[in-house]
Amino acid sequence: MKHTKETFIIHVIPKRRQPLCVILCIMYCATLVFAEDNGVSETPAMGWSTWSFLRSAPTESSVEAEALAMHNSGLQSHGFTYINIDDFYYLNPAASVDPYGRWVVDAGKFPDGMAGVANYVHGLGLKFGIYVTPGIPVAAYNQNTPIRGTSYHAQDIVTNTGTYEINYNYGNACMYYIDYSKPGAQAFIDSWANLFASWGVDYVKIDGVSDQDIPDVQAWSRALVQTGRPIHLELSNSLDVNNGTIWEQNANGWRIEGDIECYCGGSNSFPLTSWDKVSLRFGDAPKWTQFAGPGGWNDLDSLEIGNGTNGGLTSVERQSTMILWSICCAPLLLGSDLTSLDSTDLVMLMNDRVIQIDQAGSPGAPLTSNTSQVVWRAAESDGSYAVAFFNTASSNATISVTWAQLGLSGAADVQDLLFGSDLGVQPSGYSISVPSHGSTLYRISPAFPAFRYCAARGGNTIAGGATTTTASELSNGLKVGHVGMGGTLTFNNVAAPAAGSYNITFLYENGDATSRSAYISINGGTATAAAFNSSGSWTTLASYTITTTLLSGSNSIAISNPTGWAPDFDSLVVQSAAATVPSAPTGLAAIAGNTQVILNWNSIPGATGYGVKSSLTNGGSYSTIASIGYAGFTNTGLAIGTTYYYVVSATNSAGESIDSEQVSATTVAPPFALTVAPQNGGQFTLQFNGVDGQSYIVEMSTNVAERGWTPVFTNTQSGGVFVYTNTNMSNAARFYRVRR
Repeated sequence: MKHTKETFIIHVIPKRRQPLCVILCIMYCATLVFAEDNGVSETPAMGWSTWSFLRSAPTESSVEAEALAMHNSGLQSHGFTYINIDDFYYLNPAASVDPYGRWVVDAGKFPDGMAGVANYVHGLGLKFGIYVTPGIPVAAYNQNTPIRGTSYHAQDIVTNTGTYEINYNYGNACMYYIDYSKPGAQAFIDSWANLFASWGVDYVKIDGVSDQDIPDVQAWSRALVQTGRPIHLELSNSLDVNNGTIWEQNANGWRIEGDIECYCGGSNSFPLTSWDKVSLRFGDAPKWTQFAGPGGWNDLDSLEIGNGTNGGLTSVERQSTMILWSICCAPLLLGSDLTSLDSTDLVMLMNDRVIQIDQAGSPGAPLTSNTSQVVWRAAESDGSYAVAFFNTASSNATISVTWAQLGLSGAADVQDLLFGSDLGVQPSGYSISVPSHGSTLYRISPAFPAFRYCAARGGNTIAGGATTTTASELSNGLKVGHVGMGGTLTFNNVAAPAAGSYNITFLYENGDATSRSAYISINGGTATAAAFNSSGSWTTLASYTITTTLLSGSNSIAISNPTGWAPDFDSLVVQSAAATVPSAPTGLAAIAGNTQVILNWNSIPGATGYGVKSSLTNGGSYSTIASIGYAGFTNTGLAIGTTYYYVVSATNSAGESIDSEQVSATTVAPPFALTVAPQNGGQFTLQFNGVDGQSYIVEMSTNVAERGWTPVFTNTQSGGVFVYTNTNMSNAARFYRVRR
């Protein structure tokens, strides 16, 4: 049999670069509400959803192709893990239900059922999500189906057949409201959740949620927990911020806005969105800041990055979208076609420095509102700030921030998180020209260690009429007002690493035209008057700094005014007034790759730089190979099969720390010298060189654009040469690649 000429590819997927993380928590801004406690989504979810691109036509083959594309593109190695099926996978609930009254999967679209798709997705190391709307199917009521595990039936839990729940697929005449006061109501939702769990579902989205669906949300929250399987619960869409506490207590995410899709392509999915859709989030997201945190996140909807300008945004606008989602700590759920990824977009999506801001779980907020040029900041757990500049205007503009606006005194180091460059220590602030619809993202690290304490946190004493109120422009969405005239605010347990002189910076709002006075007492000492100048409005932050002596360990800082009103308080920041040598870096980890080793470690408070040192002998003499301004380094150009030993030190103006604990890594070779020979009988024989004991995966595609790669064989290398024969092939072109 004659075979056409093939193109053969060696493609090595690099091992995952772990996102930078910080284990030393010195930001004390816990809010006073309770989050969903199902052990899921300690950080914002990352993955992909069918809705934006596949819309009303998801199929088993198309979903699995997208899952494989996520796996092969490298996105999975950067944390994108969920593959979520949205609407249009089931038959009309007004006519078709299973024996227990639940939706029936459309076998024409999903011949192997959802369990089959979940198995495929899990086989790639990914997680699987599904979609549902509130209520019980009309067909379940009409057939009076039994509720599994009980003596009750569908008609026992419906008391009103005159109104319908929302269902976007088949209209508003296919789902009835459930009366949760009736026996069997919770059991029905439990049975549905158990069905999802039996399929291997890891994520459930309830769509069409409104205030009147609170009982459904609570029932689904309980139902998913009782399955014993960790399942993320997401709510959609345009939820009521006034019920934010309820959503937070019962779910892991909630849509704060309408659909991101512009639906402006007629019958085509492209364009996916528009800048107008994205820009709505700048004004809406701050209203929700107070509700986001480990276990539950504000969902800005799908991230429409991946298909270049087909997505409906310019490259600059796509970068701004990525930064906004990240500084809001929103779920990063892609809506693009992963089988046709744009190379520029892929670089945006795999920027670990930006992803780390999202996954740090400290939602940001704007310093000012109602302006086209705005600075957002998020307080990180190591005393630094993530700071984003956004220009939503139609022309270029210069945007600036001062360290005083962040509550910092003295100099601070500026790290560009888009490009991974250190811009050096800046004395008092930073300015840059930003293009129309453009943005920039930085990490601002104080030259000396900084500790931040929110006013409205548990453990503080708020008494005498002082109150906690919402403030969407603030970083944790809350502030303390009515301080004065008997109202007092005391910051308790303010830590100092050693007795000495410290700068205490108060972040506050004062909308009066003149200053407001407050009396400040340290550790019960004599109260000293301080004048807090006008901040310009009651939604604009200002700062005021004092220098005082703190005790080693715990301190209290009390604010009062017996005869007048003080300003409203957001937080205070404690900084050492003198530089101290930073502590040694912790959490150093080394990941071996193709002629390279990736190093990650925890950021250290007070460090303005790091020294990376290497040796070829265990515990031997180290040589400095890099001096950088941020945590994380890739050592390239290394010899294959060689073990390298590493330590890292932290530096600032006071000196250099001792070295971290040592780590080591041995570089390994990718598969190489791949050849292929067509044989009679529809066979191809592949041969390549590799490393003894290393596992390799052979993948095949029939697409000339090299899409839709399918694993055809996995084996562990024995010896230096690997041989594999692909049999029973039809007379068509085949494309092969090998990866670890």
